[in-house]
Amino acid sequence: MKKLSLLVASIAMAVFAFGAPATLVSFSSEGPDCYADGTEVLKGEVYALVWIADGAKFAGIKADGTEVDSVNNKILAFHATDVKGRCDDILFIFTGANADLISTGTLSVYLLDTRTFKAEEGEVVVAEVKGLNADDKVDVVNTVTSVADEVAKGGVTTVAKSGAVTSDAAVATAEKPQPVVSSIKVSNSHVTVKVTNTLPYFMYGISAGETPAELDPNAINFKTRGTLDGNLTIEVDDPKYRFFKVISK
Repeated sequence: MKKLSLLVASIAMAVFAFGAPATLVSFSSEGPDCYADGTEVLKGEVYALVWIADGAKFAGIKADGTEVDSVNNKILAFHATDVKGRCDDILFIFTGANADLISTGTLSVYLLDTRTFKAEEGEVVVAEVKGLNADDKVDVVNTVTSVADEVAKGGVTTVAKSGAVTSDAAVATAEKPQPVVSSIKVSNSHVTVKVTNTLPYFMYGISAGETPAELDPNAINFKTRGTLDGNLTIEVDDPKYRFFKVISK
């Protein structure tokens, strides 16, 4: 509470300096908050405060961190939590156009999944939480999950949520470039396929077959996530396959 009190004092001074009407929004969650896959949210993960126009619905957030419906939805602020499992206390101040905008709709809070993944000893594990970039924006969004459907506005009111976040996530969307196989190396029963033009918010797998016309859909393994630099290596452990196609989802 001391942290929040200090923040309120700082905001009060800022409002006085601006000399303009301001809307204050305070939010925190009690947790445990969870990603869409049911695992507990990690420290450094991002929460988004979103304005939704009266009569409209939340349309989602794209994989690049922008609104799907930028007319009826607007991301007012991102916040990277300093704790694991929940959103720590955060107080937002809005003046001018954003303050006027808030009066024409509702505010909701969404948990973003900005994790990137890597292969380690045959398993796909979390590489890092990308969180916010240098511009306080996000570069990678895997899924978007609701934390609070309607947050109080126009005052310093903390809205808390108990229990785990449901997993009915609004999945982020993005333009999906065609992945390209750059090289294939066969060694005994092991095949290494190098791929370019991937993105970290899509999963990739290999459709393989004995001939180009007979690719086996059951051979697809979507356990590999794309990367920020676009380069990806996929391992295949079946000697009978010699023709490969990269599939993404």
